[in-house]
Amino acid sequence: DLATPPVTATRVVVAMSSPGAGSRKLILHLDVNSTILLADPASGRTAEIALNCELAKTAYVQKDSEGKISGWHDGRAFDDPTCQTSPPALIADDHGEPPVWVARQLEEFYEAFRPRGRDFVNTPEGKVYHAEFERLMGLLAWKGAPQDELMLARDGKGPKTLHLVVPALFRCMVELSKQQRDFVVVLRTFGHDLPDLQKAFAAFSSGQHPDFPEGCDPSFGFHGVATLRWDKAGCPLLTLPSGEQLSDENAIYSHVTNAASDQRVLAISDHYDHWEASKY
Repeated sequence: DLATPPVTATRVVVAMSSPGAGSRKLILHLDVNSTILLADPASGRTAEIALNCELAKTAYVQKDSEGKISGWHDGRAFDDPTCQTSPPALIADDHGEPPVWVARQLEEFYEAFRPRGRDFVNTPEGKVYHAEFERLMGLLAWKGAPQDELMLARDGKGPKTLHLVVPALFRCMVELSKQQRDFVVVLRTFGHDLPDLQKAFAAFSSGQHPDFPEGCDPSFGFHGVATLRWDKAGCPLLTLPSGEQLSDENAIYSHVTNAASDQRVLAISDHYDHWEASKY
């Protein structure tokens, strides 16, 4: 959930900061897109498109014995009028073995009806989730004094009314700091979002986020981006903001794990072409 305080994030922080967690350094590796950043303004992926896609990935449809889509995962037809007042449950996670979508021959709406997921809640089938879409948008709504670097336009063009970074991440960092837990956040992306993200973290780390004034900590910002590239043999080369290059995986791992205490955030621009060729 995108709520603040986020239930899931709160549980994670409690688990990570409990006495049983020990004193080992905590390293949080996070993708950027669709993880901490709902939209990617540089690529034209608006918050509306992104949230539609995420909902379409948790709305499952049922396939019959011939593999044809027969309706929602709960057995109801797409045009069943009861779906308007009681939409089929969204399946966000499953710990069964095999997962429920495998055991019951289910498929994400997003995969079954590409590319309609981009406008999911406005499709004839997905309109039953429009209320959930607006609820989640409400949780992302910016409620404090405007801070341009921390905000995002809902449609990518109009006034900025949403959080750029999902608030759960900033809350997690603040709570871990209060617990005096040694940690580092590693942000990794293929996209063009790091310049906007860098400005947001600079504002957060200078105390400009109205929801997290205790985030005023220079170590919560990042001042440069490392570039990770892979050669045809699959060997990495990490170029640090200083220009130093690391080509040994152990050295790269050591750089991340031994980041100085005044550097809580590391940003890495990864090699999209390499991972695309490797089928991710």
